[in-house]
Amino acid sequence: MTNAVTRQTGVIFSCLLALSLTWTSLAALAEVTVEVARQENAFNVEANLLIAVDQRVAWEVLTDYNRLASFVPGMRSSRIVSAPGEPLLVEQKGESGFLWFRVPIEILARVEEVQFGTVRFQSVGGNLTNKRAEWDLRRHDHATRVNYRANITPGFLLPPLIGPAIVSRDARIMIESVAREMLRRAEPTGTATSAVAAPAGQ
Repeated sequence: MTNAVTRQTGVIFSCLLALSLTWTSLAALAEVTVEVARQENAFNVEANLLIAVDQRVAWEVLTDYNRLASFVPGMRSSRIVSAPGEPLLVEQKGESGFLWFRVPIEILARVEEVQFGTVRFQSVGGNLTNKRAEWDLRRHDHATRVNYRANITPGFLLPPLIGPAIVSRDARIMIESVAREMLRRAEPTGTATSAVAAPAGQ
């Protein structure tokens, strides 16, 4: 019995240690800022990420549409639904909310890419009245600066008191999740450097 408890405690400690090291690594190699402003029923999101990876690695993560759900919490599925040669359409399904308040999210978005530079999304279906979003990538010394801007109008009611907090939380989870994936992919190739050049807000 004692040995079983000891083994279980060891497993829990190992998991906590791994999680701690992951967050330490993220803090050391990335700077993240997120701001959300509400305008009537719409939310404007402005997020900035400065991360110590090559621009190509950052691009490959952001455009890996069929695998986004494997590393972004809250996203159940993400897949390209357009045929080759057609305008790019991506369907995503997930869940948003906080504590007792949960709501399913479904988005069908038309995507435009400027290789290694910009990814633009415009919702054409789903349960958001409107969503326009853009990722913008730029080289910054030995790091990559990633800017995310979005204008989101939910097609459902978000409680006024916690709506901005929910949108801000979802945006931060998404940004930090793609940042960790960028660092993970950069590690084997040695394209992650030891420190971030400057705070993301500068």
